[in-house]
Amino acid sequence: MLYDLIQRGYDIRITQVAAEGFNSSWLGRKIDLITFEELKELSQRYGFHIGAEGGHYDTLVVDGPFFSKRLEIIDSEKIMEDTYSGHLIIHGVNVIDKEKKPIISSRR
Repeated sequence: MLYDLIQRGYDIRITQVAAEGFNSSWLGRKIDLITFEELKELSQRYGFHIGAEGGHYDTLVVDGPFFSKRLEIIDSEKIMEDTYSGHLIIHGVNVIDKEKKPIISSRR
């Protein structure tokens, strides 16, 4: 399901981690195809669900294909509670209108 969301154009950010294998570099990170492969390897190595079932990490969707606006994180802070657990505090966002793409229709 996560892979499908990436393929469909969702912009998903990691906002919290709580499993062995994670560190502060994961906080705020966009889940793209490269990140997905890294998550896949970590989930196999450490035994957590790649789709974050069970709370091993949490996410925020900042853009999606049917959204008329997207979020831009402009100010955030990474807080680590211990070696593998931490969260992202978002202090500021911009809400940005997305460009409307014209609907193309053909008539004969």
